[in-house]
Amino acid sequence: MLRICLAFLILCISVLYCSGNSNFDYRRPIKVKIDCCESVSKARIKEIATFKRQSAADKCVEAVIFHTKNNGSFCSDPKAKWVRRTIRKMENKGTLVPKGGKKGGRKGGNNQKKKTSNKTNPVSMENLFSCLH
Repeated sequence: MLRICLAFLILCISVLYCSGNSNFDYRRPIKVKIDCCESVSKARIKEIATFKRQSAADKCVEAVIFHTKNNGSFCSDPKAKWVRRTIRKMENKGTLVPKGGKKGGRKGGNNQKKKTSNKTNPVSMENLFSCLH
């Protein structure tokens, strides 16, 4: 019985000693760098500043990564209706304006087709292969 109590006491002291020497400070947030999205959400996100597309590879899933104005990054489902609509709106912000400086140069401009650029979202090699790290 004495041996069991002594072993338990040594175990408790070693646990307390090890937990006291850890580098964790629970009063401060831990900054985590996310290399890629391993899962996605269909939840809507507000105040989006930029986005990038992520292809599926290894542990990474197909996703759209939205970066907010508050520097948060969120993994969203590219098949969600609101995600597709948001991407379309953001890509159309770069639409070409006719030389006159006004959109829809004639009266009744509602019948005109909207001119869009054929530009694709620029992707650097770093972004393209970011989930392979």
